[in-house]
Amino acid sequence: MKRTLIAAGCAAVLAIGGGVWVGFGSATATTAKPSIHGWPSSTVPAATTVASVKADAATSGSQVLLLREHPVREVFVDVTENGFSAGDYFIFESQLRYLQGAEVVGRDSVRCTVGPRTFICDATALLFGKGKVVAYAAIFPHGAVSLAVTGGTGIYKGVGGQLNVADLRHGDSLLAFEITR
Repeated sequence: MKRTLIAAGCAAVLAIGGGVWVGFGSATATTAKPSIHGWPSSTVPAATTVASVKADAATSGSQVLLLREHPVREVFVDVTENGFSAGDYFIFESQLRYLQGAEVVGRDSVRCTVGPRTFICDATALLFGKGKVVAYAAIFPHGAVSLAVTGGTGIYKGVGGQLNVADLRHGDSLLAFEITR
């Protein structure tokens, strides 16, 4: 998997009824710092994500905004000092380009906190000369990475909608916004 938090995977889940960590290693804490590379992985392919967002927008009259995100900075904060565990968090910042473009059109900043079974992520995407779009959600393992658009500034003031994230090649991510007014 291209987007990993630890070599074993990026999803933090407790096996149902078993109380065993899956994805973060064993129940024994590790002092190794995980390698953070952007969003938790989505199991939904980018092409499927784009088609779904466009279909939803066609029926609802929403605006579609497709961006390619390229990470430039990242940091992992080990709050408990006993390895990758609930309460720890990671922050990353990225450059944004339109999906088919080469020019940098914005940047974003994302913070994901590790939960017992989820990642809780909040993100702000700044599009130069247009404004910001803010999104937030608990991200559950083994599925789509979807966040609620909770507002914005500039031309995005008062928006709602949804942000879907999917893996792209070379460590980039697709940010597929369906923006409602």
